[in-house]
Parts: sequence; C-alpha cells; structure tokens
Amino acid sequence: MLHDDWVMFIPANGEGSRVAERGPKHSLMLPEGISAMWKVANMAPYYMQTEIAMRTPSTDSPNQIPVPGNSTIHFMNETLGQANTIYEWLRRTRQRQYVMISNCDNWIDENSVKLGMRLLEDNRTTCVVPTFRPKLANDKRFSYVQQKSRVANKRLVEHEAVSDQAVAGVYFMHMDQLMAVLWPDDIYLSQAISRMQDFYSFQVEQYMGWGDMDQLNEIEQGLPQYRID
Repeated sequence: MLHDDWVMFIPANGEGSRVAERGPKHSLMLPEGISAMWKVANMAPYYMQTEIAMRTPSTDSPNQIPVPGNSTIHFMNETLGQANTIYEWLRRTRQRQYVMISNCDNWIDENSVKLGMRLLEDNRTTCVVPTFRPKLANDKRFSYVQQKSRVANKRLVEHEAVSDQAVAGVYFMHMDQLMAVLWPDDIYLSQAISRMQDFYSFQVEQYMGWGDMDQLNEIEQGLPQYRID
C-alpha cells in the first residue's frame, strides 16, 4: 500500500462548548502532558498526512495552535455540524483512496487503528466503524451501531442506545464512497454511513474520550471509560 493513498482528517472547528470552562477545545491539555489535538493526530501512522479543520482565528495566529508540525490546517467558519465540515473539506483536499476520520475529542489504540486500515485495504468493506462498550448502560451521550435485521439495514443511531456498541468516533472509509453518500445538508457523519449498503464494526482494545466535562474528569481521575468484561 502506497503511503500517499491515505489521509487523516480531524473536524475541529466547533465551539467546544461542553468543555469551554477549560478554554478553547483545540488547546485542551490532557493529564499526560500533551494537547488533545496531538493525542488525536498521533493515532495516524507516521507516514499518513494529517489535515485538520479549525475555526477561522480572530486574534490568535496559526503558530499558536498546538498541532503536529506536518499537519495541514483548513480554516473554516462554523458549519452545520461534523458532516458538513467533512463535506466542505472534501472539496478542498486532494483525492486519495482512503480516509481516516476522527473527532477531535476521542482516541483509540494503535492496534485498533491498524485493524481498521487493514480491513479497508483488504477490500472487506467500504467503511469500518470502531466501537466500544460504555461503562453505563443506555448512555445517550454516544452514537450506537444498530445491527442489521430482517426489516432494517445496519446503521448508526445518534444518542440512542440501540445496542451495547457505542461509536468510538474514528472511521475508516474509501474516499470516493464517502463523497458519494455524503450530502451537503448532513449534520452527522452517521447519516452518510447509514446510506451505505453495509459497513463493518469491531470493538477496540482501548478507548479514551473527552467530549464533555464528565469524560474529562474520568481521564483526570484515572477512571476506566469503557467495559472490557
């Protein structure tokens, strides 16, 4: 597989209101002493180009934004949501074969990243969605994978615990397939993925999230954020 066939994209131009008391979300520091943006971007293998959408700065200069040095930043105004940011980015970036998309407030382990990439490269599916088991049953902070049934296709459901497999916030996709199913008025990426004929999901080995103050407090207290039993 050629290194240039992959790109990682991080949509991070939202307000970050759920953790605003700690400052701008793009400069949030984790207890391990690194910025949250570094944590997310470093999920990508060393050879993978990383591109990040960030809010157009009003006073801060780009040099003050703590992102890896090999990252390309796309400054954007506020969009309708995560999916709309991805839609706008796809019209700016260069075409590749595969894309790894991650929210800016979650992380999965290296082995799970490698598995997601391998499943896509082996043409097992057009989309791979890593999942984890939340500590609390029916935790509506997350999106969930609803398995295929006789009357409904497999799909992603926002903020409704239709299974015990919550979406980890990282996705692996064929870029051309993503462009085919993503509509300009989509808000959630789950809307586009659910339009695909099928996608593959698997449970990650490790998950970390800081999407709200409860999750951030869990990290700072060293509490587990997922079930492994």
